[in-house]
Amino acid sequence: MTTAKINAKQFRDPRWRISNLYWIVDEKGRRSLFKPRDGQIEFLDSLHGRDIILKCRQIGFTTLFGIVSLDECVWNSDWSAAIIADTQANARAILKNKVKYPFDNLPDSIKSKVKAVNDAADTLALSNGSSLVVTSSARSGTFQRLHVSELGKIAARNPGKAEEIKSGSFPAAANGHISVESTAEGQQGLFFDMTQRSKQKTESGAKLSNLDFKIHFFPWWQTPRCRL
Repeated sequence: MTTAKINAKQFRDPRWRISNLYWIVDEKGRRSLFKPRDGQIEFLDSLHGRDIILKCRQIGFTTLFGIVSLDECVWNSDWSAAIIADTQANARAILKNKVKYPFDNLPDSIKSKVKAVNDAADTLALSNGSSLVVTSSARSGTFQRLHVSELGKIAARNPGKAEEIKSGSFPAAANGHISVESTAEGQQGLFFDMTQRSKQKTESGAKLSNLDFKIHFFPWWQTPRCRL
């Protein structure tokens, strides 16, 4: 498929873009066109603005948010996004495999208009003024999108860092979209507390405010690739 065959209406649709423009390296090491899975589509259809995802392992939400964040930076000028990983090594891997690789494999007609302007260790900065930082800590700046990967692990291993994310990183995206995802890591810590509050509010039937997190649950038994 070439971009010449794509009409303007399709380009304006972010759901179409993330399903048709971005290439990744899949779990088997193959170059593959990114296609959201059923659970990811279900999640995108039910976004609240502050969203917390309790999930089983390896179902691709970090990949999804890498693509979504990149797409917003490519198609919006002066857009700022951040992804926080549990370790700096994982942050480098996310930036390389889930951000820069999809960007480098975009059609040339898109990359000719929106170019990468630096090759920093933790940031993809673009010629349209947008940037996506992937790090293990993000306190400074203002973000239109913030995603925190594996907050449960962060809270279990380094409670102080988890509280720093809550007190420093969340306010940096106060007027944007904040999403948090993790597998469960015990029955204590920031991620556990956040999921419990969100679950209780949802079950009470109370209307969620702009400051409330909406819970999304993706257990292994609802994920075909996790079942034997």
